[in-house]
Amino acid sequence: LAKNLKMIDGEPEIRREFFNELMFHVKPETKKLHNSYQRALKQRNRSLKKRLTRTEVSLWSKKLSALGLELSLEQYNFFKIFREHTLESMEKNVSNGSFNYLNKLSLNFTKGWERSKKLEESLFESLERDMALGFTSNGPHRMDFTFTVENRKASSNLSRGQIKILILLVFLSSIKLLKDLIDTEILLMIDDL
Repeated sequence: LAKNLKMIDGEPEIRREFFNELMFHVKPETKKLHNSYQRALKQRNRSLKKRLTRTEVSLWSKKLSALGLELSLEQYNFFKIFREHTLESMEKNVSNGSFNYLNKLSLNFTKGWERSKKLEESLFESLERDMALGFTSNGPHRMDFTFTVENRKASSNLSRGQIKILILLVFLSSIKLLKDLIDTEILLMIDDL
């Protein structure tokens, strides 16, 4: 949990890991898709590092694009469920008179590449840059979600204590999401409250 306490103001990897684990619990079939995408991503990155020809890299780009579109759609569909549960939970806390600083909270999704472009087009356009960097800079592996309060990033609009409370409320709403969507018992262990 310690690294997850940086979920709001920390690196996108922290949010992605939290989001993916939650999605895999609710939709286990997405884990297999995610793993297939990760294998294709490793192959494309390996071909970029080895500086293979554009033709060779483009073979992995096509595979990555096909899997990436499918994965991104799953991510976005699950994000809508996650956002609805999270914001509904926050509204209840605010309407009770608690946590008024979360009054205008919203949750935004970034798919990992430019919104107006298809993934295959984005991979093609970033090929030169990716070859120079030695890794793939666009795709659902760069997906992120951010919290905003009054149209400003929560990390710059809330105090450190308020951010920690927001993160704990997100965890609690995620437990409710799991209980609502899958038939399972959930055990919450709290140390040093």
